[in-house]
Amino acid sequence: MKTVVLFPTVEEGKEFILGEPPVATFVSGVGAAETAAAVVRAVRAKKPDLVLLAGIAGAYDRTIPVGTVFEVTSERTAALPARYRAEYTVPPVTDLPEAASNTSDRMGTEAEGARLENMEGAALFAACAALGVRCCEIRAVANYVGDPFEQWDIPCAVANLTETLRDLFADAE
Repeated sequence: MKTVVLFPTVEEGKEFILGEPPVATFVSGVGAAETAAAVVRAVRAKKPDLVLLAGIAGAYDRTIPVGTVFEVTSERTAALPARYRAEYTVPPVTDLPEAASNTSDRMGTEAEGARLENMEGAALFAACAALGVRCCEIRAVANYVGDPFEQWDIPCAVANLTETLRDLFADAE
């Protein structure tokens, strides 16, 4: 399956990219607008069967260990009035534990059944649906929603995310 991997930031993707991955890999940018545009560019340029967004996320549930990696199979736009919220659901692509997530441009949105929070997922799901391309979102927990940035453990999350991606693509090499 021809796959393209997108990372919101260089920091999230650097370890994977430096390992010379067997799949096309891009830094998409942070937030919904940058992600949607990156999906369109990647699909036009590479014509993939699957667009995979990989990055860090905050967990609402403090019993989830930092560094845990999930496949997000349900993503909702959050921090909008209920009548404008959109929810996207996709079938799982991996054997990773599944999670629902909220996409928000402001941290600390009410969980409403989601386990994770990020800034890009809904844009991935919406753009891929519009383009008729399968998508997958993989997130590693770096923090708990509401914690100050200084408490985030980005190195742990990125290391676990990178290891998970390398395992997923080991057969593609």
